[in-house]
Amino acid sequence: MNKIARKIIIAVIALVTIVSVSGIAPAVAETPAELLNIAVAEIGGIRAQVNALLTQVAALINQISTLQARIDRIAATPFPMPTPPTIPAPPTRPIPAPPTIPTPPAPPTIIAPPTFIVDLRSSLANISPRESTTLSWNTTGATNCRIITREATTRRVVETRHVNLNGEIRVSPLLTSIYTLTCNRRDNFRETRNAEITLTVGTVVITPTPIAQCRVTGCSSQVCADQDVITTCEFRPEFACFRAARCERQVGNQCGWTMTPELQACLAQHRSPQATY
Repeated sequence: MNKIARKIIIAVIALVTIVSVSGIAPAVAETPAELLNIAVAEIGGIRAQVNALLTQVAALINQISTLQARIDRIAATPFPMPTPPTIPAPPTRPIPAPPTIPTPPAPPTIIAPPTFIVDLRSSLANISPRESTTLSWNTTGATNCRIITREATTRRVVETRHVNLNGEIRVSPLLTSIYTLTCNRRDNFRETRNAEITLTVGTVVITPTPIAQCRVTGCSSQVCADQDVITTCEFRPEFACFRAARCERQVGNQCGWTMTPELQACLAQHRSPQATY
């Protein structure tokens, strides 16, 4: 098919070339008659070549038509599709049963220890020096107990006493102390448990009674006392001496004027006969 098409293309190119070269310069002629003869001869030759080429083209077209008809017949003919070979199924292999896992033995029974409780309480958490309070305790599962007393600041053991499994005692610590109840059990479950409380001993604070300050009082500011005093309103010359005097507590903790030499001289000069200070 490709060869036939190639031949057609070559023939067409040749035909175009012949037509294009028809303008070849004419041969040299002596007369117009000779020139005419030469042109007629050349045209006849070109026409013969063109006819030959057209014959070739017609033959090629016939060949193409014949090939196209064969192609159409081949395309219309059904081709049987080959049946694929049957692949046999793989043989079935039996799946073995999983091995039997034996049941593990039951865990051993754990025996829980019996209840063991130690409890210590105080009726007061804070007391004053020489004051007493009650310590009480209860236990469950204990076989013996003791109470250990320690100073809170130094942790020094002050006393150790063996006590009953349940009971109470009165204590009067002088300093803040720690009381520890220690109990043991003597069965197969040997164990020790503690209960602890701290008893705080406070400090006795003595608050002094406040003492009133001495003040200048009286209608003419002639009295020195620790409280306001109401007097008659009169003025005497010696009252002017107290303006520079000191009003303060004297011997016996009583308020009075401090008799300085200046105050004594002033009073001696201006004192009335009936005045007493």
